[in-house]
Amino acid sequence: DMPLLFETGFHHRVDLTIVVTCRPSQQVRRMIRRDGFTRQAVLARLSAQWSLTKKAQASDFIINNSNGLHHTRRQVARVWKNIAG
Repeated sequence: DMPLLFETGFHHRVDLTIVVTCRPSQQVRRMIRRDGFTRQAVLARLSAQWSLTKKAQASDFIINNSNGLHHTRRQVARVWKNIAG
C-alpha cells in the first residue's frame, strides 16, 4: 500500500502494480469512516493524488472492490493465478 506510488515515479522500480479501485463516492465514504477525516480533508488529499482511473490505466492489474467481498475475492484469485502462474 503506497498511495503516492505512481505520483513519485516509484512504480518504475517495482516488478508489477495492482490497483484496487471503487466508485469515487465509496472512496470518500471509506476514507471518512476509516481515517476519521472530514469530507473536505478527504477531497483535498485525493486532489493531490492521481485519480483511480489514471492509476488503473498505469497499473498491471486492476481489482474493483465496488461490488462486495465475493466479487473482490474472485478478482484477487484471478490476479494471483496470473502472477503465480
